Amino acid sequence: SALDALTEEYLAFARFPRAQFEEDSVNDMVAAVVEFVRPLAARQDIEVIVTTDPGVPPMEIDRTLLRQAVLNLIKNAIEALSKGGALTVATQRIDDIVTISVSDTGPGIPPEVGRRLFEQFFTTKPQGTGLGLSITRQIVEEHGGRIEWTSPPGGGTTFTISLPIKRADHG
Repeated sequence: SALDALTEEYLAFARFPRAQFEEDSVNDMVAAVVEFVRPLAARQDIEVIVTTDPGVPPMEIDRTLLRQAVLNLIKNAIEALSKGGALTVATQRIDDIVTISVSDTGPGIPPEVGRRLFEQFFTTKPQGTGLGLSITRQIVEEHGGRIEWTSPPGGGTTFTISLPIKRADHG
């Protein structure tokens, strides 16, 4: 399936590479990932909304790893939207933090599942590897950040990556 193509990269991360940090644009990376998944989302009747905050500065990231982390969240959101809906990806600068949030209008996550979300190999999906969120958290922590999620009772889920702004030391 099309989603399998998005998971092929997964297993490469079992031997998690050391992050290579370079000054880069989080906004550009997020916009590129969204364009990558847009055709797949469209086939599932998913509306894709992307809002990037122009105040997000270039910062030290490992673009390949962070892209994978965001892609994992988007992939989960698309799976949650099997009946269509909206996927929103947004960046925001709040003081010395940049957030990347991925929201879906799907059914939401029940609390008993939520407690185990980041466990390695935990999955609710028949074909799932259960690596997605534990890898995502690992990548985010490697960037000195954290990941949180909310899923209000009415449905819908938002995952938010918060990254401290690290700038290259130019001498």
